[in-house]
Amino acid sequence: MVHLFEWLGRKKEKDIFIHTVEHFEKVLESVVALKSAVKLFVEGGNRDELMKLLHKIAQAEHEADIICRKLVHDIATGQILPADHENLLFFVYRIDSIADCAHAAERYMALWEGKFLESAGQDLITMTETALESAEKLKLAVSQLNNRNFKEALDLCTEIEYLEDKGDDQMREISRKVLSSSLPVAHILLARDLIGAIETISDSARIGA
Repeated sequence: MVHLFEWLGRKKEKDIFIHTVEHFEKVLESVVALKSAVKLFVEGGNRDELMKLLHKIAQAEHEADIICRKLVHDIATGQILPADHENLLFFVYRIDSIADCAHAAERYMALWEGKFLESAGQDLITMTETALESAEKLKLAVSQLNNRNFKEALDLCTEIEYLEDKGDDQMREISRKVLSSSLPVAHILLARDLIGAIETISDSARIGA
């Protein structure tokens, strides 16, 4: 995120920043819905309610994509220096990838038949909470940056790095439980992809920071 400091410090690209915040809100909406969906998925709740939450994730990801395309157009056609152009595009795409990961996770949950591995269920919920916290802190860091609170923004980036490491540890623990379980091979592979998609949210937040 440091590469955005100078850009915001010398330019008044408020329209682009407003769209960036709007984009981030929609991305966060997908991860908030993911958290609710994972909890219901783990608890073996009502399938229809789960499918509604999964649809909400997919819809938020789709709407985030629409805003992302507008942002890319604004950046490409604006009076922005080449170096800034590249940095902003990277940041926008990295934010968008968070919603992409949430969308991937919901597709894997939709494919799952039956209840998730009981011994790893709470771990999956906790890892999703870590992913959401990472995304929320990145959005807060962007807000602090826009307000020129550089120290606060950098402190948040440090917290995001810690959360990414925490997410890695959580993923390894869940993977260990899944691999040592008696789940069918197809479910083990599906669980691997689901776990990876959720953990990558924290990775994307870390790279964005």
